[in-house]
Amino acid sequence: MNTQKIQFQQIRDFGQVFNAGFAFMRGHFFRIFRYLLSIGGPFLLVGVGVTALLMIRMQSWTTSVSKGSVLPFAWTDFGITYLVNLLSFFVGFVMITAVINAYIKLYIESPEVNPDIQLGEVWSQVKKDFFRLAGQLLLVSVFIFGLIILFFVILELIGLELLVFFIGFGLFIFLMPYLVGVLTPQIYFGQTNFFKNISHTFSLVQGNWWMTLGLGFVNSIIMNTVFFICFFPFYLIMIISMVSQMSSNPGQTPDFSSMTVVIVAMIVFMTLGYMATFIIHNVMAAVHYFNLEERKGGGGLLTKIQSIGSGDNSLKSPVDFYDEEEKY
Repeated sequence: MNTQKIQFQQIRDFGQVFNAGFAFMRGHFFRIFRYLLSIGGPFLLVGVGVTALLMIRMQSWTTSVSKGSVLPFAWTDFGITYLVNLLSFFVGFVMITAVINAYIKLYIESPEVNPDIQLGEVWSQVKKDFFRLAGQLLLVSVFIFGLIILFFVILELIGLELLVFFIGFGLFIFLMPYLVGVLTPQIYFGQTNFFKNISHTFSLVQGNWWMTLGLGFVNSIIMNTVFFICFFPFYLIMIISMVSQMSSNPGQTPDFSSMTVVIVAMIVFMTLGYMATFIIHNVMAAVHYFNLEERKGGGGLLTKIQSIGSGDNSLKSPVDFYDEEEKY
């Protein structure tokens, strides 16, 4: 149990961002995870079920083709199922983002050192923020996707195909820090419209480009490692099964229909891993976002100064909490 409250609104260097993030997750990770299962879990389970159904149907169709007895493939049903899949995962993604950031918001606003944040409080906050967050995240996705497509089309039209990969990769590297490290918490905590969020994000990152890029890169490594740990056992089982079938039936397409349970279990564990990695991502992103806000405006320090003599003990502690965070 932390004896001092983790202060999000504080200037930190590269290592201190991770120290603060892990210190916060040490005390709150499993509670946030439970709340994710309760609030976002049902939507993700729909996505998991639909994904499993798609994989089973595709496998049945592929197997029938390899055996020469082609079953009719209903593109209409496939399209509807795929759209339901996309919608359920998008809603689940918005729910995950809303739950984690709502928990952080309630933690920051609580005067207690170790606030006992309840599921009902988080759910009430999520209901307030859901549609605003969903709309802006959808706009961000469309905006970024449109920019990338437009860029590639222009490159093709002017005949610079050889540069497509390199410029596309550079564009990704350029946008990643803004999206991964700053934009999502800005959308949630900024409480403003889409275009102001985009503008403010660029303003925050200006002068802190390499720090944001480095944090995004290290954060991605941590997230991918956690995801790989959840995925690898099932991937290994699938590979062993495929090699075994190819050895016993040379020239035949591997049939995974007998491994439906394994496939479903793999998707479930991947989804749980996805949720765990997003807790890591959103917490680190929030810590860095408030770090950048403090560097630009110092709102957190101003709040502490204004609170002197107000009797709010949670704000009387020193600005720096590195000694506490370094324990983790």
